[in-house]
Amino acid sequence: MLRHLLTAAVLLLSSGLALAEVSDKATSVTELWLAPLASCTFALLAGWVRKRWFVFLLSGVCLALAYGTYDLVSDPYIGPALVTEQGSIYIGSAYGNVLVSLLGCAIGILLAFRRRQKANGA
Repeated sequence: MLRHLLTAAVLLLSSGLALAEVSDKATSVTELWLAPLASCTFALLAGWVRKRWFVFLLSGVCLALAYGTYDLVSDPYIGPALVTEQGSIYIGSAYGNVLVSLLGCAIGILLAFRRRQKANGA
């Protein structure tokens, strides 16, 4: 009986207000940063092995990610609700991950062209 009372007390005292009307349907900040990590890794590896076509394909995926992020944030209902629930750091993270993805793709493309020029010139 004491164990049940302790469990109930812990559950009642540790609970807090949960505002998750929009946030439970949107990706978390951690998940937001997994996409650019993967795309930058693949873009740099593709650039290293001189697969320009794959980097260009990945750039298209990054542009689709950019459009999806813009569409989510600029929605007149979802955007303000995300700022209310997650804070403005969520919006900064959303645009930041798009920027990092596109930057990784650009570096991958430059790396592919540089390695191609060195291979043809040597």
